[in-house]
Amino acid sequence: MKYFIIPVFILALHITGYAQEKEGKGRLTTKDSALAAERKKQATEPENEKTISVETDLENGLDLLLESDRRTVEIKTWDKPKVKISTTVVYRGESSLSDEAWFEKLNISWKKFGGSFRIISKSIVSFEGYGSGNFAVFEGDGKAARLVNKKRILTIYVPQQLKVEADIRNGELSLSGKVASLKLVSSNANISAGDVDRLIMRSQHDNVSLLSVKDGEIEINNSRVSIKNADELDIDSKYTNIEILTVNKATIRSSNDEYDIDNARTVRGRKNYGTLRIGTLLNSIDMEGANADIKIRHFDAGATLVKLNNKYADLRLPASDIKNYSVKMEGSYNNVYASFEKTPLPVSDTLPSTAKNKPARSATIGAVPPTPPTPPTPAVAPTPPNPATTYYYTDSVTVSNGNVNINTEWVNEKVERALKTAEQVQVRSLSVRRNDSNTNFTAKVGDGSGLRFELRCTYCTVDFK
Repeated sequence: MKYFIIPVFILALHITGYAQEKEGKGRLTTKDSALAAERKKQATEPENEKTISVETDLENGLDLLLESDRRTVEIKTWDKPKVKISTTVVYRGESSLSDEAWFEKLNISWKKFGGSFRIISKSIVSFEGYGSGNFAVFEGDGKAARLVNKKRILTIYVPQQLKVEADIRNGELSLSGKVASLKLVSSNANISAGDVDRLIMRSQHDNVSLLSVKDGEIEINNSRVSIKNADELDIDSKYTNIEILTVNKATIRSSNDEYDIDNARTVRGRKNYGTLRIGTLLNSIDMEGANADIKIRHFDAGATLVKLNNKYADLRLPASDIKNYSVKMEGSYNNVYASFEKTPLPVSDTLPSTAKNKPARSATIGAVPPTPPTPPTPAVAPTPPNPATTYYYTDSVTVSNGNVNINTEWVNEKVERALKTAEQVQVRSLSVRRNDSNTNFTAKVGDGSGLRFELRCTYCTVDFK
């Protein structure tokens, strides 16, 4: 009997649990339906778009400090001594919020701090989580409802010639008009600027477009940079593509970059790996590095110097259209393609200083003081068996009747022979190396008074054609 009661009890428990589960599922289904209906109702409500703005006076001497995250910011200049902040907000239904209240909902704030006017723009939080300030739709009471793909721009109007300092993360920044100074720190951003007198930029993973820079100091990694006109640039870059239309003076410290410069007056610096391409060199280039290809398409009539110190590189220096120029090439294991006649460098150009200052050096190294050393005391010095006999211990030292004599002439002669032998070995080594006309040579085309090529390279391919 007991064996029959237990299965019946278990079956009853299963039936009760199934009923409760079915009832619970019914309640969840009803709740989900209500939520879906509410969302459908909200979606049918019309969306209103409103432009909000705020203005504040700006005293002379104040700078603009901007911090922005996940937002599109546009800075424009105007002729008023004020700062104006403007953007648009989208909301459903009716709203009685003021512009200042909406800015607070948008997570945008401002205040005067010391000698600067500070604007902070942060991400917006909705029930869907953190999102870009560009894509928020609000309820009428200011609660963030949802994120949509509708771009909103935060526009800031500032006086002309204002100094701007900006920190941009995961967003966009554009500056129009003339800016006296721009100090920029950015990451994962799109940056565009018009006319900047003084630029200091620290960026990574950015797209940068600059119209005009008078004086720029740039540190950039893993980015793309486009500069139309620049007077003076100091660039420290890694893994970056840089395009410059015209630059007067460029100082480059580059690693694994691609540089394309259409017109450059003066270029100098250091480049390792990557390529430097110059359309027209107007005056001079002075670069050193390794594994960096340098290609110049055209030399202006005013070009004066090409000085390169490189290794494992491809150098293209077309000189076929130049009437007067000179070449000095030093290095090892190079392939040189040129139509001019090569003259091997004379060995005398690289003789060691010992050949020119032989007497002084031999006197310094090998000469022995003319005064003989003090002879040892009788208690220490061995007594010869016959005082009248002279014993020769070496070719340079003798002991006669208890007196020690040093042959300084013999010592100096040995030193002279050793120095001469070392010099002859070095000269023979240099002579063998100089026999390679593609390694060390000079050349002159025309009267040689024009452009000078001073090249020092190892394992390079140099093309002058």
